[in-house]
Amino acid sequence: MNTSNQSKHEFAFYIEDISSICKSLSQGDELHIDNKQLFHRIENIVRLKPGESYTLFDRLEHIKLCLTGTKKKRDVIGSILQKEKNERLKPNITFILPLLKREHFEHALYSLVELGAQTIQPIMVQKSQKKWDTQRTYARYINIMITAAEQSKTFAFAHLNHPIKLEALCAKLHAEEKKIFFDPNGQNLYQTIEKIKSSSYDKIVLMIGPEGDLLEDEKKFLRDNNFIFCKLTPTILRSFQAATVGLGAFRSLL
Repeated sequence: MNTSNQSKHEFAFYIEDISSICKSLSQGDELHIDNKQLFHRIENIVRLKPGESYTLFDRLEHIKLCLTGTKKKRDVIGSILQKEKNERLKPNITFILPLLKREHFEHALYSLVELGAQTIQPIMVQKSQKKWDTQRTYARYINIMITAAEQSKTFAFAHLNHPIKLEALCAKLHAEEKKIFFDPNGQNLYQTIEKIKSSSYDKIVLMIGPEGDLLEDEKKFLRDNNFIFCKLTPTILRSFQAATVGLGAFRSLL
């Protein structure tokens, strides 16, 4: 197969505060980044060559550069090709994610960033699989989200909140937010999305249950707080799968 016309994959790297670093720079200016990890990734992992382009980003802005060279095993030099403000996907979607087993929770985090959630709110319910761990674990979760953002080019990637209880969650939500709970006995997915489209909601809240589902009194609490119950598939999904399918459906169809 002839691949000569296929576009080359362009790599993106998260650099905290890159928008501030580049604030006074314009197209054509040279940017020096003194960052040993970035040097290693460009020089030894993705093996970019001078003349090839790459993107640096933070939550506010992404900057496309042409690699000029590297030196001193930590200095990356590039010429600015373009600077752009990050655009957030619409509608604004908050995803309520129960505390799952570590592997499943991390899988869900990765997928939710890829699919463009603006906020991820962990929640503690009766069947939560784990407790919230240390600040070190939180930092690990952020690194997983950054990896997902780099891969998917979701530059304005989600904010991860600290976990709260179900009662506290409902107290934080607003009347103008459309609230959906994914449940095997809920209403039709397509019909739910069509109703939301016709009402043009700017903010949507999506939620899944933990492995083993919510308790009936927890579900009643959601109904009392105006959550719509929506069925994703005719089969029963694992919680982390439901997170991917649910957000993917809403991002694709809204």
